[in-house]
Parts: sequence; structure tokens; C-alpha cells
Amino acid sequence: MANSLSDNQEPIAIDTDYGVFVALITKNGISRIYFPNKLKSIGLNNPTNQPKQMDHNLIQQVREVINCILTGKPQKINLPIDISEATNFQKSVWEYIKMIPCGYITTYATIAKAIGQPQASRAVANACAANPVPLLIPCHRVIRSDGTLGGYSSGLKWKHLLLKTEKIPIARLRNKEIFIRFHFELSKT
Repeated sequence: MANSLSDNQEPIAIDTDYGVFVALITKNGISRIYFPNKLKSIGLNNPTNQPKQMDHNLIQQVREVINCILTGKPQKINLPIDISEATNFQKSVWEYIKMIPCGYITTYATIAKAIGQPQASRAVANACAANPVPLLIPCHRVIRSDGTLGGYSSGLKWKHLLLKTEKIPIARLRNKEIFIRFHFELSKT
């Protein structure tokens, strides 16, 4: 997935207590979210607050959802997401991640097993890294099996902050009992 802005994407500024995020919106939905620390590297220094051709209700919903996520308020996300450029594998990983409730974590290995590819933990991690909308598909809730955080496309500082807002005891996840209490795994019925 490309990092450059295409003609069919409209950048929208989202002011938060943590800086300005930018969401790119296409006719199919939100195609990308950039964190404040990534804006200069992609040339989006001055995104608009009032895009000309976009659904203003959608823009308001995006702003509200992102601010709720950043303050740790559980949120059912029903925003349209445009992941048309993703591979089928990425889509299967992201669909699983979208089911992880606020306040829970899972592992790359758990997801690999759940999608029927138990040897694909590293590929799951790569799919997380390629997630274009990391707040809406909450890949910050995916960690390594040993209880360490793993990576995050916008930096571990953000992953740490997001987990902290969800009251995940990050420093104690290596403790098996703590890990189990916060671990999410889709039950097989």
C-alpha cells in the first residue's frame, strides 16, 4: 500500500490531545490514518479541516471515534474502511484484529492459528505493520507470545500509550496469570 496521496483521497485533520492525526478518505471509506509523528515524512504538513467533497457526518464520526480511542473509551467502530489494496491474507488478519475488544490483547501466533495458518506468526506481524488504519483496526492489541510488545507502525511509544489508555498492565504481561487475564482468543464453537 502506497504512502503517497492519490487524487481520490481527501486528507482530513483530526485534532487530539496528542497532536494532529490525518485520515485519508476515499469514496469507499477511510483508507489510511497517519499519526502526528508521520506527517512530515509524507508531505502532509497542512491537511484541511473542511474537505470540499466529503460527507461531513463521516468526518465528524471519524474525529469522534479517534478521540474516543485515544482517551481509552470503548468504541464500537462502524466506520467504512477502504482496504481494497490489501491482500486476502492481510484482510483475514485484520478481520480477526477488529474482533479484539478494548482492554484485551492477543498474540501474532494466536491470530495465525485462528486464520488457519499456524506457522505464519511473522506474516501476521507483517500484516499488522502494513495496517493502513491502525486506530480503526486495533493492531496495538497484538503482542508477541512472550508478553513483549513487538512492533508498531507508528512507533512503540504509541502502542504503549494506546494499551495504557485501555488499562492493559504492559509491564506485567510477561507474568502468565496477568497475560491470561487480558488475552483474547476467539472461541471455537
